[in-house]
Amino acid sequence: MGIRYVPAIDGLRAVAVLAVVGFHAGLPAGFVGVDVFFVISGYLITRLLAQDDDLLHFYARRARRILPAAALVVVTTLALSYALLPEPGGVAMSAAAASVFVANLHFQGITGGYWAESSASMPLLHLWSLSVEEQFYLFWPLVLMFARGRRMLWAVVALSFAAYVALLYFDPNAAFYQTPARAWELAAGGLVAMGAIRPLRGGLALVLIACALPLPAGIASPLSVIGATMLLARLHGGARMRLLEARPLVWIGLISYSLYLWHWPLLALDRALRAGESPLAVRLVLVAMAFGLAVLTYRYVEQPVRRAKVRHGRAVVAGVVCVVALSGTAFALARNTPVRPSPMVVPMEALPCDAAQLQPMHCVKQGPLVALWGDSFTDAWATHALRTARQHGMPAVRLAIPSCPPHLVATSSRSASHATEECRKRTEQHFAWLRSHEIDTLIVAARWMHLLEEHPDAAEGVMAWARDLPKVRRIIVIGATPEVRDSVEKCIALRLSCDIPRKRFDADAAATNALMRRLDALPNVETWDVGAWMCDANSCPGVRNGIALYHTDNFHVSVDAAEAYVREMQAP
Repeated sequence: MGIRYVPAIDGLRAVAVLAVVGFHAGLPAGFVGVDVFFVISGYLITRLLAQDDDLLHFYARRARRILPAAALVVVTTLALSYALLPEPGGVAMSAAAASVFVANLHFQGITGGYWAESSASMPLLHLWSLSVEEQFYLFWPLVLMFARGRRMLWAVVALSFAAYVALLYFDPNAAFYQTPARAWELAAGGLVAMGAIRPLRGGLALVLIACALPLPAGIASPLSVIGATMLLARLHGGARMRLLEARPLVWIGLISYSLYLWHWPLLALDRALRAGESPLAVRLVLVAMAFGLAVLTYRYVEQPVRRAKVRHGRAVVAGVVCVVALSGTAFALARNTPVRPSPMVVPMEALPCDAAQLQPMHCVKQGPLVALWGDSFTDAWATHALRTARQHGMPAVRLAIPSCPPHLVATSSRSASHATEECRKRTEQHFAWLRSHEIDTLIVAARWMHLLEEHPDAAEGVMAWARDLPKVRRIIVIGATPEVRDSVEKCIALRLSCDIPRKRFDADAAATNALMRRLDALPNVETWDVGAWMCDANSCPGVRNGIALYHTDNFHVSVDAAEAYVREMQAP
């Protein structure tokens, strides 16, 4: 006997999946739809376990529910990746990880975060959430089995939420991907199933607000979980929600699992095969295709497998065989797929000179020196800093923090965060060190355009340190550099154009160029207009005279480009 079917829960699933699909298609909000899915899943799974404590039966049902559609999507995505992508080995490794339900750990390890630009081209990235659910299913039945009342369940929620808050502060990437930091969302649904949450009104409104507004993750996720928990508590108590029971929403909810599986690979593969963002019309067509594939998968894969009369032991064995076969095949493909080098692109670590001789600041004693200061944009200029130091018989010091352009005032813009405040503190430490040492030449490089777009008031923070370093003989500030349409490495491999119009760069760099003019007016400061050198009158290319102007992304200037600029600037 199954649990009572509640159409409104499928309506809530529809809200969640539409939010996620909309976000991935380009809307500014909706990513918390996955959080709502977690709460629903925790609720339904706990109800199943409460009704039937036969774990073999439970895992057999999970295998029949999860594996067939997921395996179909993984195999199809692998085939398309090997047919279309120049470097499909990474997709194969992702498939291997997803097949054994450790995709969340895999993507945490290989990405700079879910929001990193490179993540948008990973066709199986979305399977991180499926891995979190499956990992939760391993320990949650044991929690329910040995729980002494509801206090233990509340303890799981409290400990997991505490882990989430701590990781959100110290390691946001882990807070997003790690099961211990996500378990509270699934366990919240479990508390509803155990009758530990009182029915309250307003849950749907909270879910809709969290899905519709571009709120920070630290606010949107708890808001959506609270809303979904309140809503499920009402439905669990027998309340009706006619809005969620509308037939179109219920229908979308029924196909929501397959829709979630299909939509991201289509969008990501399209993103991987073009330079820049897809046109809205293309994204809408891909979403429509995902709907069509979801309907077919639900009708011809999900439903037949669920209805098939198979013994639970055989279902579990078949699931294990499927997992082993798929993961083994994907891993073998990944190991045996050669990496195709892009000879025009110089990796960051392959600097022409021994950049290791750029010393950390605590190793340098008094005496004149050359200093390189900024964020990861300093990578391109390390060779020049080292050469300058050698020419003058001085040590060279590098003070660099990734994603931390140097500025000395607190920002008040919309994206101020812990990371921004920590950056400012570290910048103040570097500034104090620079003031206490004899600096002959200071080279400063940073992603100024991004800084001033996010924090327009940071320009005053840049002027603050520039005015207060009068003892530095020479300050060189590297100006704005273009951000082309996509990774130059990818554009070379796929024979795409990464160029952007010169007018676009001039508009994007207007605030930075205004700051550079103010810096130029200071007596010991000079600015290098590298962007003007990288562009011609009409466009800003990714490759110029056979030189890749960027590293493996679309905004970090390559060492070759920096060296070419210095040679031309210093030529008689």
